[in-house]
Amino acid sequence: MLNDQIVALRNKLNNLLVRNADYDQIYAISIELDKLIVEYYNQSDSKKAQNINKAIQND
Repeated sequence: MLNDQIVALRNKLNNLLVRNADYDQIYAISIELDKLIVEYYNQSDSKKAQNINKAIQND
């Protein structure tokens, strides 16, 4: 789901850039996209940590 949101916002941002849209619109979408990307990596890091903890416990 988060991936889908990131792709949709990235496409929206790209379209705004191609159309030379207003800077404020581009900036707002860029900030939203950055927040989603941070959330994605935070979730990814959390899952990696869980997997490492499981591996340690199984040893």
